[in-house]
Amino acid sequence: MKKFAIAIAAAATLFGANAAQAATTLWDNGGPAAASNWCSSSGYSCGGLGWNIYDDFSLTAASTISGFTYNSYYYSGSYNSTNWSIWASNPVTSFAAGPLFSGNSIGTNTATGSRTALTTVTGLNISLASGTYWLGIQNNANGGLTSYITSGQTLLNRASQSTNSGIFYNPSISDAAFTIQGSLTSAVAAVPEPATWALMILGFGVVAHAMRRAKAQAKAQSRGDLALA
Repeated sequence: MKKFAIAIAAAATLFGANAAQAATTLWDNGGPAAASNWCSSSGYSCGGLGWNIYDDFSLTAASTISGFTYNSYYYSGSYNSTNWSIWASNPVTSFAAGPLFSGNSIGTNTATGSRTALTTVTGLNISLASGTYWLGIQNNANGGLTSYITSGQTLLNRASQSTNSGIFYNPSISDAAFTIQGSLTSAVAAVPEPATWALMILGFGVVAHAMRRAKAQAKAQSRGDLALA
């Protein structure tokens, strides 16, 4: 039984590793559009913690989100971290209800130009059913102004922009350039790798052998007891 447990544990470990390697782009919102950024504050600050951008994405099947990327424009300052949130419906009309998930992550910030950057956030483990959701992004910079970069196209609904308190001073603006990364939950569960099957079969074989051996030992012990009687 101990050998069986080891074999099954090894199979589970390998299966988990294969699932982790299956991460792919679940949604691509396009872009970034050439020299197109947005920071129309209408009297509110566009810098630091002064803006939140929300845009929607769609999942065609149950999925596990492992991260996302987005493009932003820097007037000055440096990247600090990203506040993110995932909403079940448009925050413009459901801000009071709050997001399904939220957090703060320190992403990898890669310069794409003299004042532009691509931020990659990883390490998430968010399971969602198929459907349409909204991604909220707040780009935290150490001083200076930042703004998001548009994708140059409109997919699903238009993006929106708000203050931290939920004042949507731009409720319908150009789509943001971002992607959603992850894996299809159903695909991960339904298609084990050949090596995983091999380990599982080996484990079952070990159990069958152990059961046959135990049965034979029990019979031998029984015959010995009868002979002594």
